[in-house]
Amino acid sequence: MNGNSLSVLFKKYSIPVILLVIGLALIILGVSNNQGSDWMMASSLLAISGVLSIIYVSGIIPGKISLFIGIPVALVAVYVLYQMGSEVVAEENKKIKKEEITNLMKQNLNDIKAAQIAYRDKYGKYASDWNKLIHFIKSGTIKEVVKEGGVPNRRLTPEERAIIYGPKDNRALDYNMTELEAYALAKSETPPADLTGFVRDTVEVSYFERTFKNTSYVDRRKRMGFPEFNADSLVYIPTTSDMYSLKTMDSLEYQGSKVPVIEVMGIHPVEYKGKRDTLMFGSLTSPNLSANWD
Repeated sequence: MNGNSLSVLFKKYSIPVILLVIGLALIILGVSNNQGSDWMMASSLLAISGVLSIIYVSGIIPGKISLFIGIPVALVAVYVLYQMGSEVVAEENKKIKKEEITNLMKQNLNDIKAAQIAYRDKYGKYASDWNKLIHFIKSGTIKEVVKEGGVPNRRLTPEERAIIYGPKDNRALDYNMTELEAYALAKSETPPADLTGFVRDTVEVSYFERTFKNTSYVDRRKRMGFPEFNADSLVYIPTTSDMYSLKTMDSLEYQGSKVPVIEVMGIHPVEYKGKRDTLMFGSLTSPNLSANWD
C-alpha cells in the first residue's frame, strides 16, 4: 500500500473513527464519574454515529441505501453535538449554583455558631430553638471591655498610696504605678489630672450592632455577593423553606465535667453528580465546634 492510498484512507476514515473514539471515551468517563442519563445518551449517540459513519464511508452498503443511512447519520451527529453542549452548559451552571449556595451556607453556619457562642457565654448554655437565637441576635447584649487612656509613667505619691491602700499602709514607692492602681485612682473622688479620661470598664452593647453591623462584616458580605444580613432568614437553608437542623444538650458529662453541646446541620439543596452535600458544625458527644468543611 503506497503513501497515496494511506492518505486517502486517513481522510476517509479519520472523522468517523474520531467520533467513535470520543463517544466511547465519554461513555467510560460518564460511568466512572456517575454522570446523568442525558450525558450517557449523548455519548452513546456519538459512538453510534461514528459506527454508522464508518459503515457509510467504507461502501459496505452501496447506492441509495448508503445515502439513506448517511443523512440520518448526519442528523444524529448534529443532535449529539447539541446534546453534549447542552449537557456541559447545564453541568457548569449547576456547579456554579452549587458553589454559590455552599458559600452562603458556610456563612450562615458560621454566623449561627458565633451567635450560639455569644448566647452560651451569657446564659451558660446554647439556644435550644431558633426563636430564642433569633431573639438574642436582634435584642441581646454582650459584655465589651472599654479601654481608654494610658497608665502614667510615674510612681505613686504618698497621698495616692493612702487613697488606694489606706492611710496606714507604708509600702515602698519604688516602682511606677500599675494599671490596677491607675484604675483605682481614676475611680476616686479626686482623680489626678494625668488620669483624666482613663477608663477601664465593662459595658453591655448590642450583639446585633457589634457583630452584624460592623463595617468589615458588611463589606465581606458584599464582596462575596451575599444578600444583606437578615436574622429571620439566617436559620433557613438558602433557596428553600427548610431550616437547619438544631440539636443541643445543656449538660453533657465530658472528661469529668458537665458541658453544653450543640450540633447544627443542613443538607445542600442542589444535587450534584448524584449526591447532596451535608454541611454541619458541632457535636453531641463532645464540646467540639469545628465544621465538617474545615
